[in-house]
Amino acid sequence: MQPSAERNLEQIRRWLDSGDIPGLDGYLNALHPADIAEVIGRLEPGEQQQILSLLERHEEAEVLEYADEAVRGEIVSDLDDKRVSEIAEEMPPEEAADLLIELPEERAEHVLELMAAPEAEEVEDLLRYPPESAGGLMAPALARVRDDQSVGALLDQIRSSDELQEADIYYIYVVDASDRVQGIVPLWDLLRATRGLPVRELMQEVQAIPADMDQEEVAALFGKYDLAAAPVVDKDGRLLGRITHDEIQDVLREETNEDISKFAGTDDDELASLSSINTARLRLPWLLICLAGTFVSASVLHSFGGTLQAYLILVFFVPAVTATAGNSGLQTATMTVRGLATGYVERVGAWPLVLKQVKATVLVAIACGLVGGVVAAVWSDFSSQHVAPGSAAMLGGIIGGSMFAAICVSATLGVLVPMAFRKVGIDPAVASGPLITTSSDIFSLLVYLGVASALLTQLGT
Repeated sequence: MQPSAERNLEQIRRWLDSGDIPGLDGYLNALHPADIAEVIGRLEPGEQQQILSLLERHEEAEVLEYADEAVRGEIVSDLDDKRVSEIAEEMPPEEAADLLIELPEERAEHVLELMAAPEAEEVEDLLRYPPESAGGLMAPALARVRDDQSVGALLDQIRSSDELQEADIYYIYVVDASDRVQGIVPLWDLLRATRGLPVRELMQEVQAIPADMDQEEVAALFGKYDLAAAPVVDKDGRLLGRITHDEIQDVLREETNEDISKFAGTDDDELASLSSINTARLRLPWLLICLAGTFVSASVLHSFGGTLQAYLILVFFVPAVTATAGNSGLQTATMTVRGLATGYVERVGAWPLVLKQVKATVLVAIACGLVGGVVAAVWSDFSSQHVAPGSAAMLGGIIGGSMFAAICVSATLGVLVPMAFRKVGIDPAVASGPLITTSSDIFSLLVYLGVASALLTQLGT
């Protein structure tokens, strides 16, 4: 069983404190690079450099591949450009591109100049694509074959390729004379075929991914077709590279973390910095929006001052209405955002999702309205704030009906706002968290007090 991170950290600190470098070197050699990466972010910068100095360049590269983005950025900022270029040369091109993206532009260019020409060229090709696109995710290392080639010639090609020996081969990608993707050959089918058989006889159809496709859409395609790997092509269908399920797992984790941060009204960048000022800068805008929302809510209460003075019992249920409606809106917004992010909406359509949420909201609103109405009726019957003798049931109905309407409006916002944001090109996750809860408070108050006032007026109470 592998030692825990705490155990590894304790042992490494013990070696560092004792100054026993040979002992530390031996301990590090017994650890997986992922274990070293897990620990190195919890060490001081000087200790990090001491650890890295004991590793071979390829080991340094592996540790940085496994390290969190924030930790990797801190480590690389303390390294000179020559050393960074040597580490980048040991990385797969897609990992090296991710490393250079985190550097200032001028420094990244200098590191590229210091790299060996073949490796630098591969990395530059990847840097042409946005990091959150299929082109930014793809790896150039793959097994490519012409459709008129034989199985035997392809097997010989794979055996003699040093690059392919380091790559996980899921499929062989079949291209025509213009390098356009024609299909794939699963490795198992290739191994069972006779050497003289043309590769095209084994070929299967494949879902090719445009290089400019957003990573969320790529992840949705992998989920929809249950892909292990897929080719990435340019606008003319020419093969550029491949994406494997490993990259998709990273994308899903990244997107989930990003959505969670946005739900809370902050940003993943908060974890990448130890600065309290930077953390406050990221949180303050959303908190100011929430504060502005409370001022609007206060003005709503003020505008219904006459009603509230005449029927003080309505005030007692304001927290219940805003909390219940706000949570209902947040629930529907969360599920809508996840539906958009996972491709569920594209698969089943927007209207089925809307109808499902509307039906669920009506059921929830009826239940909450009934409970709220009963509590209001009982409360009114034992309180001096009832409207008139025997009016408890009527007041319970008014408050229950108003609560029902407020929950319906809030939940509707939770469905429609994320969809509207997606339509105009804004990340739907922004619609959740502070924005939905603030807007729900405002609209639920308007609906609650508006409906209650209208019913009280209509009934002449």
